Amino acid sequence: GRDGAALPMPEAWGDLLQPGYRGQVGMALPSRSGTAHMMLERFLQVRGWRGGWDYFLRLSENLSTLTSRSFGVIDGVKSDRFALGLTIDFLAGTEPGLDFRYGQPVMIFPAQIGRLAGGTAPDLACDFARFVLSDAGQRLLLEPSVGRVPASGAIRDGAGDAVPELMRHAIHLKWQTYDAGLAERRYWAVNALFDIFISDLLPQRRELWGRLRALEGRASPADLARIAELLTALPVPEAEAAAPALNGRPGRITDLTAMAPEQKAAHDRWRATAARLLDQADAALTALERRTDGPVR
Repeated sequence: GRDGAALPMPEAWGDLLQPGYRGQVGMALPSRSGTAHMMLERFLQVRGWRGGWDYFLRLSENLSTLTSRSFGVIDGVKSDRFALGLTIDFLAGTEPGLDFRYGQPVMIFPAQIGRLAGGTAPDLACDFARFVLSDAGQRLLLEPSVGRVPASGAIRDGAGDAVPELMRHAIHLKWQTYDAGLAERRYWAVNALFDIFISDLLPQRRELWGRLRALEGRASPADLARIAELLTALPVPEAEAAAPALNGRPGRITDLTAMAPEQKAAHDRWRATAARLLDQADAALTALERRTDGPVR
């Protein structure tokens, strides 16, 4: 967030769901940003398929915008388009005037390195990867202008304050294990589901959440809870999202005409489901609003 911002700086991830942050949170599109995709996938692995989607569907109430690139989040905070941005430490750490804080619990996003299939200089690519993983390369990651945490435990142990204490502790937690194979097997589906259920419907979701909040204290908690269930539902099983026919093509597929037939069918099916859920929430809210127009009894 910006230094001196009027909003309190959140401490835990759950803080971002508080109504006081409505319209004040920015993040990048997972389908356009590798770091945003990894953040989404990290939540899905740590909180579980249902819990991870529940979080982001609730966060949609407070999202100001979804930028097309990671640096758009930084730029949005700097230009006061929104007060808070979801980003990773090394992107924010080199920006003067920004206050960065790790969300609690700290979630580690492992960096990856590899050689491009069909690259024109495979030997040089291997040399570079070897250098990055060498002691010299790992120490270079600690430079303030780079701001990464080394993979080498020995280098981290000797790094002193260059590796934040919160990060040192989080690295040793067993639940931090990241399943890169699982992320690969559902890469397309996870991006498509976020686009269909959240980014494509963001204005409608914000409006429905706002109407729900306006009924708090006027309608029964049970009725409001049923509507919240509709707004946080993503009824696509984890196994369906990992179907090989949906995720076999690498890369970012954002053009409907470029989708495989199986992808197009799933996309259309999921889009119809998302629209139906919001229609049901809208109808339920309308009924409650009509019933609560008079004096609350």
